[in-house]
Amino acid sequence: MVSLFKVGDIVWSKVHKYSVTFYHRPCKVLDCLGSEMVVQVLDNGSTFIVNAYKFELVPPGGILRPGDKLIHSETKEILIFTKYHDSGYIKCRNSLNEEKYVKICVVER
Repeated sequence: MVSLFKVGDIVWSKVHKYSVTFYHRPCKVLDCLGSEMVVQVLDNGSTFIVNAYKFELVPPGGILRPGDKLIHSETKEILIFTKYHDSGYIKCRNSLNEEKYVKICVVER
């Protein structure tokens, strides 16, 4: 069976199913097992077996870095990315330097 990805690829989930390898959290492919693959979460080192069909390659510039400015798509609040969290959340700071946990799916660059 042909694998969708190769070892070393940087991928992220394109679905909201997973709690640690959640939607748009970057992971590195460690092993390809047909329709499944072993990935390592880049920012915390955890490894998981996931469904390869629910992942895609991270586009150039897609990974959030500390200090990146984001806009909350609903409130239009400007946020500064701090780090990835779990269950679809990212940690950010607002203009008052207050810490916030925000769903990654509601932010834009």
